[in-house]
This record gives sequence, C-alpha cells and structure tokens, in this order.
Amino acid sequence: MAKSNARVTDETLSTQPEDEAGESLWLTRYGLEAGTVTLKNGHKQTTAIDGNKMEILEYDGNRLVRKETGSIAAGGVVKDIEEYDKRGELTRRVHSELAASGDAGTTSHAYLRRDIAWYKDGEVSKELHDSMSVKASYTSSDIVNGKDVSDAQSLDELAGTLTRDDLASDYVGDIIEYGAGGKLFRKTSIAHAVTTENRTNRGSEMRNGIEAHDTVELSRQTEFSITQEMYDDAGNVTFQASFRDSFKEGTFEQQQFEASWYDNGQLVRHSSAEILQKQAKGRGLGEHPDMLGTLSLSEGRYGATTPLDAQSLLGDGQGGRVAESGSLLSAALTDIAAGGYDPAQAFTRSRAGAVPGSVSWEDTLYKDGKVALREVDTETVEENTLPDTTGFHTLTGLSEDKDPKYLRSTSHRVETYQDGRLVAQSAVEMRESAEDDARGVTSTKTHVDASSGSGHAVRNTHAKLSETLVEADARWNAAAQKAGSAVQRTLTDLLTLFQENLDPTGASGKSDQA
Repeated sequence: MAKSNARVTDETLSTQPEDEAGESLWLTRYGLEAGTVTLKNGHKQTTAIDGNKMEILEYDGNRLVRKETGSIAAGGVVKDIEEYDKRGELTRRVHSELAASGDAGTTSHAYLRRDIAWYKDGEVSKELHDSMSVKASYTSSDIVNGKDVSDAQSLDELAGTLTRDDLASDYVGDIIEYGAGGKLFRKTSIAHAVTTENRTNRGSEMRNGIEAHDTVELSRQTEFSITQEMYDDAGNVTFQASFRDSFKEGTFEQQQFEASWYDNGQLVRHSSAEILQKQAKGRGLGEHPDMLGTLSLSEGRYGATTPLDAQSLLGDGQGGRVAESGSLLSAALTDIAAGGYDPAQAFTRSRAGAVPGSVSWEDTLYKDGKVALREVDTETVEENTLPDTTGFHTLTGLSEDKDPKYLRSTSHRVETYQDGRLVAQSAVEMRESAEDDARGVTSTKTHVDASSGSGHAVRNTHAKLSETLVEADARWNAAAQKAGSAVQRTLTDLLTLFQENLDPTGASGKSDQA
C-alpha cells in the first residue's frame, strides 16, 4: 500500500482535477456530490470533494464507523477505506487502484487492483489480494460520412456504428486466513477469465436485427480455477485441493478436480475427478458469466454511442464496488450458487435425460505412506452413430424398435493392497449397443465383462443382457455422484468463504451516492 501511495504524489494528483467542463471527475464520472445524507441504517454520511480528492465519512451518532478517501490522477483512481467497530478499533482496511496502460486507438487495457485486510484485536486475521484486468478492442466496417472506418484510429470514429467487440477479462486473487497466534490456517487462490466476441449497435435505429444500443454475444469462453491449502498448528499441510472449469458456450464444459489429505505431513488420501459435458440438442450447458455480468455493467451503458475504453468498462461497474469483497467475482459466485457449475448432475439422470460426455472418479487411501485401497468409477455417454434406418415395423410392441439416441458405458474397479502390494482386485465393465433381431427390430443390449481375484488367480466373466445399462448396473451413476459431490463441496466452501467470512456484516450503510 505504501508503495502504491508513493507512486501517486500530491503533485501528480493535482494535474487532472476536473473534466473539460471544469467539473470534478468525482461528479461527472462517479456521480459523487458533496453534502450530507442519511443512510438506510440511520447513519450520517458526509461527502467532501476538493478537485481530484474526495473524502466520505460515515457516523453512527458521533462515532466514526467508516472513512473513505480517494484521488484521481491521469484518469486513474486510488481509494482507501477504513471501517471501525463500536470501540473505535479498525476492523477492515481496503486499498484499490484503477488505472489504464495508456494505449491509444481502438484497443485499450486497464486494471483494478485491491488489497483488503481484516483485523481482530489489532491483528490481521484475513487478507484478500486480488486484481482484474480488461482488454477491449473494437472494429467496424461501416461507412461514416463517406469514410470507411474499418481502420479507425480512435473510439470517437466508431461512434454510432455497428461494432465488433473483442473483450477479455482476467481475475486473480489470493485469500489468506490466520488462526490462533497469527499462524497461517488456509490459503485460497482463485482465477477467472472471460473472453467474448460481441456485435453492438451503437446507433439510434435497429440494424441487422439488433436494437439501438443493444449488444449480441457471438462467442464466449471462460476459465475458472481454485487452489487451496490448509495447515495445522505446526505449519504442516493438512489438505490440498485444485479445481478447474473450462467452458465454451454452445460446445462443452470440462472440469478437473484433485484433492489430497495429510496427517502429520504424511499422505493418507488422494482423490481426483474429470467431467466433460458436451452440448446436446435441446439441453444446454450450465450458466456461466458473460462479460457484462463480469464487469457489472448494464447493457445500456455498455452499448453507448461511443465504445467504452477498458478503463471505463472496468471503472464504471466494478470501480464503484471495491469495498465489496466478492465484487470482482460476483457473477461467477452467483452462477455457482445457482448450480451453473455442476455438469456432473447431467450424468445422474436416467436415459431420458442423458447428455453426451464422460465422468471419472478415483479415490486412493494410504497407510504408512503406501497405497492401501483404490476405487475407480467411470461413466461415458456417446451418441449412437449407427441409427436405425429400417423404419416402423408391424407386429412389434410400442416400446420395441426404439433406436437409442445415446449409448452408455460404465466401469467400476476396486483394488486392495498390503504394504503397497496389490493383493486383490475386482472390476466390472458394461457397455450398451443397439442391435437388430431377426425381424430387424432394434433393442438395447448391455455387454458385461467382469473379473475378480488376486495374482494369477483371476476369474473372468462375460455376458450380454437384454436390458439397458441403467437397469443392469445398480451403480451406473457412481462416478457422477462421487465426482459431483466433491466438486460441489469445493464450490460451496468458496461461496461460504465469501458470503460469511469475508463480506462485512452491517458495518456500514449504503446510499445511491456511496
């Protein structure tokens, strides 16, 4: 924080206190007005503006509960916020910086960086260090006043046109929690990236089916990841986990999960999972944040006549929410809470709700540092590439001659070890097939391959059953249930971390101005 503040000297801050009309940028860009208001919680809030500097003080009676100061320099914004308890002791401090890279033309970059610290009995109990960067690039093939603006050198030249918008946002954050005696208890690292291509009508009339000042998303990809470590009082790692979600709108969602548990520094359990859900006709993928949600911008503001540069995209939305711990991740957290990041549940449905993809789960237990037990479950759903073309058959039941749209396969394996040596194993694999009988009527068969035993004494069994895999395999969705449960537990812990542990509870009120 000291280094950040040192970069922004009073001399620099005084270079750009006002906009071209002579008004403070705190008013014209951020809507702040000097004066005193009463907040919904009954607190008084006083705002003072002096050129490029501002100060907001919030009081509960005569007791100061919140103080916010800010400065604007060369278009960048620095804010500091402090919150106090009933005893007047500091409970939370926020420092944020919003700045642009100084790019010119129709491509721009900007970043928002924050440092938040929570205090208990005068000591730091939690920390959040995060940042979001945005890159925005606009092009248009319109003709404006007889000029082709496809090689426009400024955003002003694109005003009122139909633009192609290429946007990218990247979020990274570290949450550090301390236990008794100030010892490190848990560290959580998060990354969230969103890349989109949009078409935006910045004119005043409908064009190409797009309403005035509306935008249409053409493509979107997101990446979301979590890594976490927990420690005991001696500083030993007790738990490690990693999670990654890759999403491409209209195409697929893929997840990878891994977790390890330790006792006195020795590995006692390791679990891993992979989930892939493909887009299916009539059944979409889970909800993931779009760019406007990620930036906390309204469509009307985004579709302004003149395209917004990266600093405006970031500052107009997230720049006003720096005091909210989860603000930079709010869109992702909302979709997680609504079940948008749960592709495994698609594989727990019966045949009627099947979707193409695959899921695998592996769980290994250790004793004295050696493998003791391993369980592996998988499930795959594939499109039937050989559809029945023989048509309707007479003399068949209504349920006969139904060519399945998807075919399932599953596997289950259990391995037992002694002193790290495999002593027993059992496995079963099942796969469906669509087969025609002598009448040409299609039905689903399930092929079973099973084995059990130890060493060379392994017994193999093979069979073909006249029933679907869901009917034949009582544990057909074991992989999806186990993998989904582990992933959702990780995501629920993240929600709890932000909603209950980080965001302040009633420390201050909010007015529209604040």
